[in-house]
Amino acid sequence: MNQFAQKVQLGRMSMWSANRDRKSNPDYLPTALVSDIYSGVEQENQAFAQQLQKNLTGKIAESAKLVTASDITKDELQKPDDPATSPYPIWSKEGVYLAQTKIVWRHNVYEAKWWTKGDAPDSPILRAEEPPWQLLGPVLPGEKPLPQLTLPEETYPKWAEETIYKAGQRVMFEGIAYEAKWWNKNENPEVALTNFETSAWKALSQEEIKTILEEK
Repeated sequence: MNQFAQKVQLGRMSMWSANRDRKSNPDYLPTALVSDIYSGVEQENQAFAQQLQKNLTGKIAESAKLVTASDITKDELQKPDDPATSPYPIWSKEGVYLAQTKIVWRHNVYEAKWWTKGDAPDSPILRAEEPPWQLLGPVLPGEKPLPQLTLPEETYPKWAEETIYKAGQRVMFEGIAYEAKWWNKNENPEVALTNFETSAWKALSQEEIKTILEEK
């Protein structure tokens, strides 16, 4: 690790669990047991830290007041997202997004964890599991819109009124593929795009469509 850090000129290298980097005391705790205060191997105090910092001159105190600056300027962040340079559609407050749908918002790419509408991807949160969006990363220079995959009309039967559908059956409606969530009859699949929770149908995600196309 020390040699690698010097070779690639890492800006910073730190050590996890430094409190265990000290000589074990067998009179206090058997070395065969995992401890949070001893390494469990024969060594002198700070032996691992000394090897790790060999020929490295940086000090924690010297870096404590440094502030990391973003590569993106404030003016760039305030610029609206450009559909021509975004790999996915720009998020809209009125839009309906299914699980695994990717969008762009404020120059970042997000993926929906479940059906969502009106939830801004960058809303302040208290816990990581709360938001319906997962940040994937920034939009990279030179990116272009990725085509949204669709299935041919003949992939599945067209949805028909009065037909009974069982859970798992798939149909086509207005060029979109849907899968029945439970037994239903006279339940228009298009309702899934605006009210997913109560609809008997779910539209297939881009990942599901991709898998189907690859299997053909």
